[in-house]
Amino acid sequence: TDSATTFTAPRTIQFSGRSWTVKGSGSPVGPGPNYFGDSSDDVWVDGSGYLHLRIEFRDGNWHSSEVITDEVLGYGTYTFTLGNRVDLLDRNIVVGLFTWDSFAPEFNYREIDIEFARWGNPLTDNSQYVVQPWDTAGNTFRWDTSLTGNDSTHGFTWRPDRVEFSSYQGDPPGTQIQSWNYTGGDVPPEGATSGNARINFWLMGGSAPFDGQEAELVVKSFDFTPLPANNPPTASFT
Repeated sequence: TDSATTFTAPRTIQFSGRSWTVKGSGSPVGPGPNYFGDSSDDVWVDGSGYLHLRIEFRDGNWHSSEVITDEVLGYGTYTFTLGNRVDLLDRNIVVGLFTWDSFAPEFNYREIDIEFARWGNPLTDNSQYVVQPWDTAGNTFRWDTSLTGNDSTHGFTWRPDRVEFSSYQGDPPGTQIQSWNYTGGDVPPEGATSGNARINFWLMGGSAPFDGQEAELVVKSFDFTPLPANNPPTASFT
């Protein structure tokens, strides 16, 4: 989920008790590349405190959306609760739940991803856990998500020696959908710039949705729990 940080007229929102910058671009930028919209029609928080991200067509172009925590985070448990059916996304749409550090290319930008996408192929699995670089053997775990309702909960615990991923039906978390522990050589170290949590909703290659329809992602909450210095817990969303 390459995530450029080119902003025009940065806007901030409050979501889940944190301040987030809304990404905006007047020309195509990564990922995609896409145009990113930062207006209140593109990204907003509703009266229930839920975050809404839109993919919209206007002014002759498709626009995607992304939000970025203003706070720098690091080792700990990142939990994202979603409020609509990410298993039914258009084949050209991508949902990214991830970390990113623009100042650490030597550590693959400290990028850890949960992504929902079919990457243009309606027959492929629609979900993946990734520790970058994605194309290194063993760094990507793919599976097919099939939800039983609108809500689902997804997260990972980033530790010094591994990343523990889990996904569950529902909110609060119910039946486990999938889990994966990554213990390979590309676990990024925590650092002074460590990075941000990010959520994006974008179009593969900047292409229009296959069905030609605008789309919306609902994120009910985000939570981050830092790892204790001496006694890191096992990841748990329940």
